[in-house]
Amino acid sequence: MALKITISKPSTIFLTAAAPGAVKIYCNGKLYAEKPATKNFKFNLPYENTYIFDGPRLEIKNITPLQKVIKTIELPTPDRNKEFGVKEILYNNESTSPARIFTNEQIICVNKKFFDYPIEVRMFILLHEVGHFFYTEEWKCDTFAAFHFLDMGFNPSQAFESLAGVLHQGKRNDERIENIFKLLSK
Repeated sequence: MALKITISKPSTIFLTAAAPGAVKIYCNGKLYAEKPATKNFKFNLPYENTYIFDGPRLEIKNITPLQKVIKTIELPTPDRNKEFGVKEILYNNESTSPARIFTNEQIICVNKKFFDYPIEVRMFILLHEVGHFFYTEEWKCDTFAAFHFLDMGFNPSQAFESLAGVLHQGKRNDERIENIFKLLSK
């Protein structure tokens, strides 16, 4: 049976699972995250909302104010000096990428696929695109996104899944996924 939790402020929830298995977390009727359940685990919920946890039987042990995951992520030295700021986010379904930034115009374009992703994936993608104001290399934008994503209270596993679940297989993308895994495993 699913567990429904409403939080009124950013929180960390401590849970006990009756059995191992995948826990799917839904928010506003959409998949928010998926996490393997161990006997005892915790999960950050950085936004006020109602969440539904589906999977093995779960019991709430405790709910505390948000406990951000502290990771030492050093941001690379910027190699680009663009005027920072996003003026618009536009819908453009002709692009094959879920999101793309035009730094000179300060516009991010998203397509239909972007809205199919869970909330945290969309946030990671947007943070990555904002990283292009400061960096030309994709791995540097991934690092920028991870740094700010964790600072917002999201979980490291969500950062990894946000990148790994979006990129298609290929040498360059596999290297990006490996880099983010190493970064978040420190």
